Parts: sequence; C-alpha cells; structure tokens
Amino acid sequence: MNPIKPSKIIKEISKELGIEENDVDIIITHYYKSIQKLMKEVTERRILVYNLGTFIVHPKRLEKKIDHVEKMIEKTYDKTDMRSFGIRANGQRLLENLYKVRNQINKEKENKLLIRKKRKDEFNSYLERKGENS
Repeated sequence: MNPIKPSKIIKEISKELGIEENDVDIIITHYYKSIQKLMKEVTERRILVYNLGTFIVHPKRLEKKIDHVEKMIEKTYDKTDMRSFGIRANGQRLLENLYKVRNQINKEKENKLLIRKKRKDEFNSYLERKGENS
C-alpha cells in the first residue's frame, strides 16, 4: 500500500471543489483534530468514522491507559494547587469513561462465551440425536 501525502490530497480537493488550498487544509485539520479528541476521550468501545472505518479500543491498551491515569491522579493527591485539582477532576472523569468501556469489553467477552457454549451444546445434542437414529 502506497500512502498518499496530505499535500497531494489537498491539491486535488481544492481543484475539484474550486476552493483555496489553505481553506481545504484548515477543514481537514479540524476534522482530524476532532477525531483525535474523540479517540482520546474514550467514551465508547467502537468509534465509527465515515469513509475511514471503525476504530476499536483494544483491552491491553485500555488497561495501560487506566493504570497511567490512576498514577497521574495519585501523584496529585498531596498537592493543593488549582492545576493539580484540575488534573484530578479531569482524570476522574476520564477514569469513569475508561471503566465504562472496560465493562463493555467484559460484557462482550461474556456474550461471546455464552454463544460459544450454546453452539457447542447444540452441536453435541445434534450429534447425540444423530447417533440415536443410526
């Protein structure tokens, strides 16, 4: 796969739409910054970005992020300045979202296991019925 440089895309879009390259660059930059912000906030397990696909939070990265935020909050507990208070408040909000996503992941795992167990039981009962009929 050969990646296309952003400058080439910007030129093509500006020619196609008849807009200045600088304006197209501003729009694209704003779009990707909003996507990055959405991904950093981590409020859902899956993020659908039209024409790019679905981005999924991986459990290992989620656990690392939870550990990082917990340590960050822990470091600010003995401090009383406003900056530390802001870090704690934002960290607590982020942790709530991360825990929510972790619960979503755990529920998905449980559902997968239940479905596998049900399929296995159905297959075994099918084999038993087939063996009885032979």
